[in-house]
Amino acid sequence: MTPADDHDHAADRAWEAELTLGFEELDHDHRHQARAVAALEGAVRRGGDPLVIEGFLLGLVESTQEHFESEQQLMQRWNYPLYEAHAHSHERLMSELRNLREDHAAGRLVVD
Repeated sequence: MTPADDHDHAADRAWEAELTLGFEELDHDHRHQARAVAALEGAVRRGGDPLVIEGFLLGLVESTQEHFESEQQLMQRWNYPLYEAHAHSHERLMSELRNLREDHAAGRLVVD
């Protein structure tokens, strides 16, 4: 087992203990997102090359967008009563993630 595997398992245990919704499709996506954040954090802690960090940021932006689109489709299908507020929080987070990635890519921000 590699240190990255240990980190994935620790992230999975934390996820399972605190954030499981009981909808396997969403829980799977959320675990994937937690791993993506953990991988980014690990790269930053190791003093990662800015291009490597950029790759992690880009992957996080893309996977988060895909997840949000999928989640919103499910919420609409299930007539989730708080859909509008939840979708708005998705839009706000995506804007923050895109800005973070763009600022990092342009050299205006060092992700540390």
